[in-house]
Amino acid sequence: MSSSKKRRNDNLELLTKIIQAIHKSSNLEEIYKVALDSVIELENVDMAAIYLVDKEKQEAVLQSHRNLPEEYTTSAERIPHSKGITWKVINTGVMLNVEDAQKELDIGPAGRDLGHYSILGIPIRLEEMVIGVIWFFGYKKRKFKEKEISLLSTIGDQIAIAIAKAKLFEEMKKREEALKASEERYRQLFESNPHPMWAYDLETLAFLDVNNAAARHYGYSREEFLRMTIKDICSPEDIPALLSYLSKLNTGLDVAGVWKHRKKDGNIIHVEITSHTLNCLGRLAEVVLVNNITERKRAEEALWESVNQLSRKNRYETIINTVTQNVHQSLNLQDVLENAVEAMSNNIDGVDNIFISLVEGDEAVLKAHRGYPDWFIELVRKIAYPKGATWKTIIEGKPRYVADVDQDTVIGPAGRKVGTQSYLSMPIRYLDKTVGVININSLKKNAFDEEELKLLEAVAQQIEVAINNANQAEALRESEERYRVVAETASDAIITIDEESRILFANRTAQRIFGYATQEMLGQQITMLMPENLRNVHLSSIKRYVYTGKRNITWDRTELTGLHKSGKKVHLEISFGEFIKDDKHFFTGIIRDISERKRAEEKILEQAALLDKAQDAIAVRDLEQNIIFWNKGAERLYGWTAREAIGKNANEILYKEPPPQLIEAQKTVIEKGEWTGELHQLRKNGKEIIVESRWTLVYGDEGKPKSILIINTDITEKKKLEVQFLRAQRMESLGTLTGGIAHDLNNMLAPIMMALEMIRLRFKDEKSKSLIDTLETSTQRAADLVKQVLSFARGLEGEHTILQVKHLVSEIEKILKETFPKSIQIQTDIPKDLSNFYGDFTQLHQVLMNLCVNARDAMPNGGNLNISAENLFVDEHYAEMNIDAKVGPYIVITVSDTGIGIPAETIDRIFEPFFTTKEPGKGTGLGLSTTFRIVKDHRGFINVYSEVGKGTRFKVYLPAIETKETQKMGDKQIEEPTVGKGGLILVVDDEASIREITRVTLEKHGYMDIR
Repeated sequence: MSSSKKRRNDNLELLTKIIQAIHKSSNLEEIYKVALDSVIELENVDMAAIYLVDKEKQEAVLQSHRNLPEEYTTSAERIPHSKGITWKVINTGVMLNVEDAQKELDIGPAGRDLGHYSILGIPIRLEEMVIGVIWFFGYKKRKFKEKEISLLSTIGDQIAIAIAKAKLFEEMKKREEALKASEERYRQLFESNPHPMWAYDLETLAFLDVNNAAARHYGYSREEFLRMTIKDICSPEDIPALLSYLSKLNTGLDVAGVWKHRKKDGNIIHVEITSHTLNCLGRLAEVVLVNNITERKRAEEALWESVNQLSRKNRYETIINTVTQNVHQSLNLQDVLENAVEAMSNNIDGVDNIFISLVEGDEAVLKAHRGYPDWFIELVRKIAYPKGATWKTIIEGKPRYVADVDQDTVIGPAGRKVGTQSYLSMPIRYLDKTVGVININSLKKNAFDEEELKLLEAVAQQIEVAINNANQAEALRESEERYRVVAETASDAIITIDEESRILFANRTAQRIFGYATQEMLGQQITMLMPENLRNVHLSSIKRYVYTGKRNITWDRTELTGLHKSGKKVHLEISFGEFIKDDKHFFTGIIRDISERKRAEEKILEQAALLDKAQDAIAVRDLEQNIIFWNKGAERLYGWTAREAIGKNANEILYKEPPPQLIEAQKTVIEKGEWTGELHQLRKNGKEIIVESRWTLVYGDEGKPKSILIINTDITEKKKLEVQFLRAQRMESLGTLTGGIAHDLNNMLAPIMMALEMIRLRFKDEKSKSLIDTLETSTQRAADLVKQVLSFARGLEGEHTILQVKHLVSEIEKILKETFPKSIQIQTDIPKDLSNFYGDFTQLHQVLMNLCVNARDAMPNGGNLNISAENLFVDEHYAEMNIDAKVGPYIVITVSDTGIGIPAETIDRIFEPFFTTKEPGKGTGLGLSTTFRIVKDHRGFINVYSEVGKGTRFKVYLPAIETKETQKMGDKQIEEPTVGKGGLILVVDDEASIREITRVTLEKHGYMDIR
């Protein structure tokens, strides 16, 4: 790119930045800052300053500067009239271009000390009057070139536009404030209004009255105006349009738009007219408010001239011109929006569809659109808060550009279905609030850029002006005639009283609320509508306020009690207002009967209290899964308070990640209106619970799904009981099965054992004895195995005595420390006040040994083995959670290890006979099943807790007894068997082999048998 072309582009960018600053802000300090910061970036500008004329003090005042030293700004902040080169430019209105400042005679000492040479001073004009100077200084000795002067002059023009805009904005604010005046001040408004106002006869077009501002602006005296008609001040070219407009007028509010008027001196000015037609003594008259927008028109024309200089695309000029012109010509907001949509639809490349929505309550309401099918329009006609891309832009209040909707999570299904690939969303603001949105959409990706963003911003600004104009027009309707209609039709009571508390006005709603006819109230004391206890309070309060200005209650929405004619008290909500006329105070109250609301609130509180008493968790969530109701039952179940839960996404606080059942529930409740099932959820502390969940879809007033009512019942303990019950059933079934098998095996092993004894007597050699010993050992092992199976299946009837846990654990501890590897640390914790229990020492010894051996095998690399005991009273709640538990005192023996743990998928099977996770040959799978049977035979139960990698904890619960008698395991005296001596024994067995081997054995030992 050539240097000249680059410089031209840089200049265009600089001007664009300044124009955007003027568009976005009416704050002159901000605009000065942007302008001067920008020009300092130019090659030959080292310092810059702006001076404006203070007419009252006849001084040129420094407004803003860049790079001027502090000593200069202090001495030259205010320049007296006709001194120095600043006043030279102001007085002559001629630009000053100096090559060498040191040779300029009019420059002052402070200016010479700056050390600069080149100076360019450009006058700032407003309405052909020089109002200031913008200075540019350079250190080089040179004159500014023509192209530089053109650029810097344009910047000076933009500064003038900004000043005009600020003044216009100030005038518009004054006009808005004037329109808020009440009817009582209407005449004063007419006379003292800074804007021209007049009234004229619609039949003769003769002026009926004019205010002082009209005489001042147009140059005619009041008497001259009253001898003229409206046509005399209208521009000749506008008279046909004026007559056509007047022929279509009806009584009510009308807006005549923008016209050209001729002043007495012949100058043509642009005015914005707001008019109102009234019926005055049987004749139609037009009341007119005139706003001189000549400066605004000039500013707009200058602004658009600058835009044209920047080579803005012609189609975008068309859009802005169309929207701006429509804003000035019409106060009908809908017309402005339709024209804006039409202009943008026809002139923006890449736009396939477009719509504008404005906020009304909790909905974004579609106002204008192009390019969408009918089905889409029906879906977006009213978008409820806070759904979709439209509400995201409104809530955030800033533009959004999505170049690829595949990367967007906000656009709704309808937008995707219509084929949108990229879109640009621009907020519409009014009075510092976002009140709407412009959306342009394309069926192509990356369809828009920064240029379209700036365009939509400009359109949104013009729509803001249109909204302001429409609101001003609405404000003008506030007249006495309108006021009475509103007052009489208001749903609230409106009552006006004087400072003596006499009723001067009461509308129809006041009659309904208090039961009195209007004539019964007028002239009477307002205290007739109050209970006895409030009357003196009211009268003293009014007197106090009139004399001191102090209030004893707020005037904004105060709740008080009123009195109906029947004597019934009514609940009221009252807002007060005041106006003063002829030094007299008058008060108006807006009164609303809130008796029904009070009753409804009480009913709602009662219903909420009932819901809070429910044991189940009751919640309501919207269709976005956000919680909107949370009862006390939910607080108890989940641990989240209502304050913490409401507004949060339910799926985020109740699940680590949504399970398939939840997705199915959400789908089913939308399709069928209800769903019931089980869900695994999390409490606030992270604990998992199981709930039986019942979902019901709730519909809104329009019959559309609004929210989901959910009632959850905690069934965690119930599910645990079901697992315990199923485990007990399985164990009983396995016991029956294994018992039958063990019985048959026992019948097979018995003759073998008996025969071996007979064979041992027959074969005395060492080799035979060795073989017999081997057979006897194997057979004994098989018999022991069968005995274990039988003990699991049928239980063992041991010798039960009163025992203490400390004796049992002491013996176990001694064995473990002698036999277990040293890498396993063994610890015991047995309190002194531990209760006794009733049981078989040998069997319980086996229980603890089985548990300890399993713990040892779970810690091949060493670890900690701990045996502890405690007293525990099992209450009804705990007994309900454990199927084998009974209410009463228990001793709990805990055996815990730090081993490898038991996987969740196998923990339910560990008590089954022959189930083992050990390698073949290292376990029979009968240890824990026998342990389970022994504990159950002692009327106790076992619980196991395990986590893979962290260890396992077995808890053995045994019923405790109230006694201190204890007994250690005694050594039983084994008597030697005696020989028969011919005794007679009856042998009975269902197995022939057992009968035969028994007979032979008895005979061998000197007995006789009967078969």
